Amino acid sequence: HRIPAAVELSYSFSNSHPNTHASMSWQSWVDNMLAYPGVNIAAIYGVDGSVWAKSPSCNPNPAEVTALIAGLGKSSAGEFTGFNFQGLRFMTIRLIDGEIDGRSGQSSLSAMKSSQCMVIGGYIDPADGSAPETAGSQKVNFAVAKVKEALANAGY
Repeated sequence: HRIPAAVELSYSFSNSHPNTHASMSWQSWVDNMLAYPGVNIAAIYGVDGSVWAKSPSCNPNPAEVTALIAGLGKSSAGEFTGFNFQGLRFMTIRLIDGEIDGRSGQSSLSAMKSSQCMVIGGYIDPADGSAPETAGSQKVNFAVAKVKEALANAGY
């Protein structure tokens, strides 16, 4: 499948991130999510499961991506109680309107679907358990929501 060309979008994450108005590649959106405190993996996938851009540390297998996209179509966490991502089993803690948040120990993951893509951001706890204070599902969710909102507003 053909990956759409990058689009010029306007975004602002918070007061700690300056407003930026620039033409960005898909990879730039992923890199921007990674700059947000508490996010150490990020990706954008087409709703068909194709990779538009991803961080080097984001390496789920295709079946995990397909299952997550399908889970985003469910209406409640009761219908989609958990999912696998990068070999970790995440418990669904929130699922509503094409947005899902999951937890696996200290790791957290948020995925949000727009009409053409799925935006994923997360914090995967290192094997040594040295999670920084900045890690947390609310921070991950906020970063993913900002990117998904900007892409959805641009028709993606």
